[in-house]
Amino acid sequence: MEVLQVKITSPYNSLLCSSNASLVDQIYSLSKMLKSYAEQLLQKYLNSQGYPFNWSGFNPKLKPIPGLPEAEEQVLENLSKTECLQQDYIACVSISKFLAVVLEDQKDLNPLDTDFLKRLTESPAQIQGMTSNLNDIMTVMSIPIPDVTLQSIQSPSSSFDKKVFGYQDCKTYYEQMLWMEKEFALMNRS
Repeated sequence: MEVLQVKITSPYNSLLCSSNASLVDQIYSLSKMLKSYAEQLLQKYLNSQGYPFNWSGFNPKLKPIPGLPEAEEQVLENLSKTECLQQDYIACVSISKFLAVVLEDQKDLNPLDTDFLKRLTESPAQIQGMTSNLNDIMTVMSIPIPDVTLQSIQSPSSSFDKKVFGYQDCKTYYEQMLWMEKEFALMNRS
């Protein structure tokens, strides 16, 4: 009887040469931490906005916001590792800039909720840490760093629309970190 040996390869195997493994592990750990922060921020955001945002069944249909990436897993999982890392980078840069606009809106809408505003203030810096790590791994892998140029981000004019805009950004932040945690867990196991 002949025994066949099969080696199953992952699209991420080339990431894990010894010099890259610690960076992938670092990004994986950071993605787990940011997913938790993003989830807490989203919950705090919903609670701070009042009805209907703090209602347990709140789940509006949202139109895409130009410039704000959508973390659609079925799309992301079909990308090459190069495209995936570039999309992660673009998402982190974009979400960070959108959160800065949300912060300015929330300073007007919820000026007394200092705990929430503090968390919202810290979020862009946390995402910038992820952006820096993505930049490092793409540089090591000779993957071109995408140029992320966003046109001026316009906040909606009505208070309710500002709240929906902020909700959508916080939700996208959470979904992107959820995706990145799965992505880097796969890289870590490869």
